[in-house]
Amino acid sequence: MSASTHPSSGASVASYGEVVLEVLDLPVLSDTQSDHKPWLAAFASPWAGAKVLEGSRIVGAVLAPATLGRTTTPLSSGTPYRFDRANTLTVKLSNGTFSSVSEDELLEGTVNALAVQNTDGDWEILQFATADLIADKTWRLSDFLRGRLGTEHAMRDPVASGARVVLIDTALTQADVPLADRAIERSWSYGPAPLSSTDSTFKDRLNTLQAVALKPFSPVHLRGNRDAAGNLYVTWIRRTRKDGTWADGSDVPLNEDSERYGVVVLDGSTIVRTATGLTSPAYTYSAADQITDFGSVQASVSVCVTQVSGIVGRGTPEEKTL
Repeated sequence: MSASTHPSSGASVASYGEVVLEVLDLPVLSDTQSDHKPWLAAFASPWAGAKVLEGSRIVGAVLAPATLGRTTTPLSSGTPYRFDRANTLTVKLSNGTFSSVSEDELLEGTVNALAVQNTDGDWEILQFATADLIADKTWRLSDFLRGRLGTEHAMRDPVASGARVVLIDTALTQADVPLADRAIERSWSYGPAPLSSTDSTFKDRLNTLQAVALKPFSPVHLRGNRDAAGNLYVTWIRRTRKDGTWADGSDVPLNEDSERYGVVVLDGSTIVRTATGLTSPAYTYSAADQITDFGSVQASVSVCVTQVSGIVGRGTPEEKTL
């Protein structure tokens, strides 16, 4: 579908393509971004820019068309700690192109970073080293780094084909939204930049943003040690949501107003015990508490740990049976 301006007699008619818009609530991508603001990716053919409005207020202006498409094969989960050479992913692009890079280049920066959306609306960020053009606008991607920037929780087994993908590059721009809008449903309209929002090409969408860039990453290396009395000592290692390069042997920055954790003990999917306000990465699940919760000291215990932000509350959880 296209729309036309209303020129004077004899003037040429300007045609603008219908805009495809994606709103990406992502972890911190750069040191210069506003942490709570989501990213906008848009495309149209022909392209004349895109604008996004909430009522009459401009939420964002997208100046460059994004590289986006959809998967045509499923994507299974993979390890976030080494190269995933088992999975491949085929993508049909609506716009743009891919290119291959060496694995060293991939490790040195944020090149070839692709956001893949699962059916819950969460985005996994992965990087790919190899891109092979196998048909018109269709690429087979392989040699991945998975779950980048703490997004391993968005993996599924599998993410079904038809998932939206967006290349993370300079075509993306941040939306101008206040932090106070977090978790509140908002209605936006969007369409070609030269046209009025009353034009028939403009479409509406509802957004409920979570300020994902402010959420602490899930803890890692969740471990448990038991003493002779049956007390279970649970420990973990925190991560940081930005400036996380471990360069000098010291801890990565906290990037929160204080260090806090929450722990829940699970019986299947039922929470049987909750501990809040922990200020160090450790929790003791005593033998007495196990007897209270389960009737006996347990041979194995399922626990879920989250780091807590003073701004957005609980971060991404890490669950493990110890």
